[in-house]
Amino acid sequence: SIWRSRCSMKFAVEWTAKASPLLRHILLAAVAVHALACAAPPGEVDSPEEIDVQTVYGQAPPAVGGIPSIVSLTPLGGHAIQPGSATVDQIGLQFSPSQLIVPTGSTVTFTNSESLPHNVRLTRVGEAAPFFDRDADPDESVDVVFEVSGGVDVACAAHPGMRAFVYITDASHSVFADRDGTFTFTKLNEGDYDFLVWSADESLRQGGSVHVGPPPFEVVFPPQG
Repeated sequence: SIWRSRCSMKFAVEWTAKASPLLRHILLAAVAVHALACAAPPGEVDSPEEIDVQTVYGQAPPAVGGIPSIVSLTPLGGHAIQPGSATVDQIGLQFSPSQLIVPTGSTVTFTNSESLPHNVRLTRVGEAAPFFDRDADPDESVDVVFEVSGGVDVACAAHPGMRAFVYITDASHSVFADRDGTFTFTKLNEGDYDFLVWSADESLRQGGSVHVGPPPFEVVFPPQG
């Protein structure tokens, strides 16, 4: 966790959004940035990286159909994020974890740690037919390579109450928003970023750019309407 000093400096963020007035009203009106700029507590040493650490927070659209919004930031000119691997278990008649963000091209292993058979059914958000549907017997695992970015609904055909969600992204920084749409990024350095707001409601998806600037800054909002 970040040590919070009683002496902090005010940061802000200047958004140069290419977004619609609706997004500017929903997303940008609540965005701010701040950073820590005081002496570290005993045992810690300040570094330029620590001084640059900033927090960006704001408001995205609320969850749609139980699926939260995702906010992504990518430094301009940054390197492509590399694929990785992750595991989602089927245990206690639940997928664990129930929400997962992975880089495009990553492999997700779905395991079955129960004594009853399960199923892994994957459907891209906005599509009706699943692109993957395979049974998973006890102690069996199923590997899936996610090559297409976007949201994927995860279900078990044998147990309709079992649901999960995987978001596949090319962005270097992505977070799930809360059900009400609030989100927070930490450990972002000063610089220019592309941003993307993804929602299960396609009409709420928007993109633009943001400049995370040095202290002291005030929040700069784009004109409304």
